[in-house]
Amino acid sequence: MGPTPAFVANTRLRKARGASGLGAARKKQGISIAELARRVGVDGKRLWHILNGQRAMRADEFLKLCAFFNLGLGHFIDRETVRDLRSPNAFCDC
Repeated sequence: MGPTPAFVANTRLRKARGASGLGAARKKQGISIAELARRVGVDGKRLWHILNGQRAMRADEFLKLCAFFNLGLGHFIDRETVRDLRSPNAFCDC
């Protein structure tokens, strides 16, 4: 049996533009990781690890960063991932 649609969608979301998209937004605004961490209320070392792909991002951290940069979910996922998430089995291991 192959991977579930939920696993595939989750993997695509992680690989899509999550941390790298936020890192690019940070660089575009010319803000340091330390300053960004302070402004959004996330530990600086944790944020550094997240933006460098060494640690997973929690949902609350993702939302804080998206709000700071005024980025919607559409910035991070593609149409194929949206289609997979709409699948009836997207959130089960059946």
